[in-house]
Amino acid sequence: MINKRFKEKILPRSTSLRILFYVMISFSILVPFLPMEYLCPLLIIALGVMFSIIIYFMELENKGRILALFNVAFLLRIIFSVILYHVSYFITQGPHDVWYQRPRLVPGYFIGDGMAYGTNGLLMAKYWNAGYAPGWEWFRGKSISGTVSNYDYFNGHVFHFGGYNPLTIFFINSLCGALSVVLVYAIAKHLFGRRAALLSGWFAVFCPSLILWSSQNLKEPIVILSSLLTIWSIISIWNNFRFRYLFTMIASMVVLASIRFFVVPILIFSFFFAIIISVNKANLKAHLFFRVVIAALLIYFGGNFLRSAIQKMTSIDIFNMEGMCGILSAYRGYRSKGSLSFFSGTDLTTPLKVLFFVPMGFIYVLFSPFPWQIGSISQVMAVPEMIAWYILIPKMLKGVR
Repeated sequence: MINKRFKEKILPRSTSLRILFYVMISFSILVPFLPMEYLCPLLIIALGVMFSIIIYFMELENKGRILALFNVAFLLRIIFSVILYHVSYFITQGPHDVWYQRPRLVPGYFIGDGMAYGTNGLLMAKYWNAGYAPGWEWFRGKSISGTVSNYDYFNGHVFHFGGYNPLTIFFINSLCGALSVVLVYAIAKHLFGRRAALLSGWFAVFCPSLILWSSQNLKEPIVILSSLLTIWSIISIWNNFRFRYLFTMIASMVVLASIRFFVVPILIFSFFFAIIISVNKANLKAHLFFRVVIAALLIYFGGNFLRSAIQKMTSIDIFNMEGMCGILSAYRGYRSKGSLSFFSGTDLTTPLKVLFFVPMGFIYVLFSPFPWQIGSISQVMAVPEMIAWYILIPKMLKGVR
């Protein structure tokens, strides 16, 4: 009797998930025998298996397809993480800057930003493990990127508790990428229907840039997941208010604000205009709720932006247009370093030059990257996506019926 109940209620009902159940039991047996830096990547994989089991037992429409989307996305990103980790040992390191050659000391990173995050996080973890807790300014002085972000601290905490292994962060981001695929499916299904949801989901699974960026130590996978969680929470609250949706929305926006602050106002203004457009169709309570919440968020984030702007503008004559253009040109110069094939030396020091640059800049934003800009392995991997983007541009301008 006990054995029958155990099989019916404890063990998963399908053969494949039963095998996964035994695999997780095997992982738990390995825990005492593996160092944390080797165990943590395996635990992230086990966490992905747990999400797969959770999806299996949820009452969802098209559950099999959702499960397939998640499993394929997670497995594909894990495989790419391992490949990129090992490839990074053999690729040419590029410009001979001192900081850019550091991957030979802290190996495992395919793109320079990931190496900077990992190196800064490792430095933090070493000091914390030794019992020291230097402040932000001290870490900034030691940072190889010249600054310290919350994502650097995230790396530091992961390495502090789990030991140093770049694959731990890679696998965390792979899991974020796989969960993002499920959210893409859920959002598209609500807005456009089942067929559009499946197309969007599978496109997100195999999209080269999403695979490349979510298989490394970069902040974008967490930013994308948090943005999608925010949108999904808004849609869920709009249809059926629950406090768990409200909590998810606030938590995801807090994460966004701490990593990519400028994304939050973009989402807020998008929601604001969406409410105005759909006011006649909206549920009255939900509409009132959103007006109050978005007003509060606009006041909070708008106040922070205003305070930051005032601090930066105290030494700037905002009525001097040429001075403002010079500042714009300088800030753009900070971001135009690298392998840009166009506009790297553009002069934006006068209002007339800025005005003439806007159309070309818009075309560049819309159509780049161009085929002749390909010059690295990562750019070659994005060629299929670039071709798909060119094909979809006319549909975007025309509107898809």
